[in-house]
Amino acid sequence: MPRKPRLDKPGFLHHVMVRGIEKGLIMLDDIDRKDLLTRIGQIAEQTGTWIYAYALMPNHFHLLVRSGELGLSDYMRRLLTGYAVYFNRRHERVGHLFQNRYHSLVCQEDDYFTQLIAYIHLNPYKANMLHSLTSLKEYPWTSHPFLLGCIEHSWMDRDYVLQFFGQDSEEGLQNYLEFLIHEAGIDRSEELRGGGGLRSNGCCDTIHGSGTEEVMGNGDIRILGKGEFVEKILTQCNDTAKNDPDPEDQLKRAVLEIERVCAVHKCSIEQLRSGARTKPLPLVRKHLAEILTGGIGLKLSHTAKLLGVTPQGIVNMLRRK
Repeated sequence: MPRKPRLDKPGFLHHVMVRGIEKGLIMLDDIDRKDLLTRIGQIAEQTGTWIYAYALMPNHFHLLVRSGELGLSDYMRRLLTGYAVYFNRRHERVGHLFQNRYHSLVCQEDDYFTQLIAYIHLNPYKANMLHSLTSLKEYPWTSHPFLLGCIEHSWMDRDYVLQFFGQDSEEGLQNYLEFLIHEAGIDRSEELRGGGGLRSNGCCDTIHGSGTEEVMGNGDIRILGKGEFVEKILTQCNDTAKNDPDPEDQLKRAVLEIERVCAVHKCSIEQLRSGARTKPLPLVRKHLAEILTGGIGLKLSHTAKLLGVTPQGIVNMLRRK
């Protein structure tokens, strides 16, 4: 059967894994690893892609990313093509470096974010590349040392990751380290493979056509999440494919909605965009972020510009209950 197209829209969270062709090595030394890591960060900044975790291994690498305005495919195309050209030139080789199709899953953030962070960071430990779990701190090719504060990356947000583990960065770091110890003794490889609602209910071998979809929710091998999340993602992607919105019309509708909501709450657009935290401005911004991205379908970058915040700020608003 032909493979299904990738599911992607700006703001989707993806777990990405890239393997070398025929399981061959894709990084031969620290020079290669440093070059790939530099590209991961630079292209993320250029494309508005958010990187939450990475792990570079000899013959593959993992990323936990949120796609930017141009989507995951644009980011990965630039990353893999650029690195392959560099690698072949440096090592005087020809031909493909990577498997033809990298693996990616759209992930349900609330239910799987912490497990994915731990799973990615534990890769070198579970591959027996390290003597102990504590030595993971000394392995510079995952984002684990970044969370510990040992290295800096301008293209990663430490506080955003740690907020999933605790109320503040200090508590989050402590809970993260305890969670890492817990996850080190668990094999999540099957659980985190995808399959949507069916896999989350224990039906790992059955994705479609089993007669259980109605009871357990939809399943899709391209999605890691519960049944309702699977339905939401598939609906969003189908709606996008059928009806590509007119960006100019979206912008007009967004401006009118901002004016309407500001009038209701008796605040000016200037106040809304000022970044002030006085009531009711934070709630007004969150309300508008939900309307502009969900109801109107405006891009994250356009929504952020209209509300006077960063795209990551919009993501944070949408995550709050």
